Amino acid sequence: LSLATGRAFLRAGEKVDVIVTARIEPGWHIYSMTPAAAEMAPQPTTITINAPGLTRAGPVRQPEPRRKMDEAFGMVVELFEGEVSFAQTFSADSRAPGPVDITAAVRFMACDDKTCLPPTTVNITGSLTIEAGPARDGRTPSRAGAEAVPARAPISERPTRSIDDARAKGFIAYLGFAVSM
Repeated sequence: LSLATGRAFLRAGEKVDVIVTARIEPGWHIYSMTPAAAEMAPQPTTITINAPGLTRAGPVRQPEPRRKMDEAFGMVVELFEGEVSFAQTFSADSRAPGPVDITAAVRFMACDDKTCLPPTTVNITGSLTIEAGPARDGRTPSRAGAEAVPARAPISERPTRSIDDARAKGFIAYLGFAVSM
């Protein structure tokens, strides 16, 4: 697991995505964040991100999961294989300049075709710095733009040149842009 931010420096009035990426071993998978309705269902992935001094600007988002019949649970499940990234947007409202320590608690259940490991919680950390100065153009999404971010952003792998282009092309394009900053 790894934790990254869209950028290392943030000013009051700006927003940033905190991104948690899981690299899953071949042959294994983890389940989506969507809880199943059945009583004997797999443990959904949960991610709790804390960034003292920053304000959450929406829920944790996940890409569209793969749906598959899971014989062990006797139901269709939502899962991720390979690599998956989850993101949550935060805003810096009126925090004094300085470092912000970010922690994420990721709880997941990993399974292969034969067995499931008990649910595990892994804590990861990261940081960014609040810097003095007014918010910069393009780093304060409009109210309409913030509402347009779906809980499950579509997957897109096209490279992009600007943050607005990346957001318009979907979660993965935005993620790629954010990591490259």
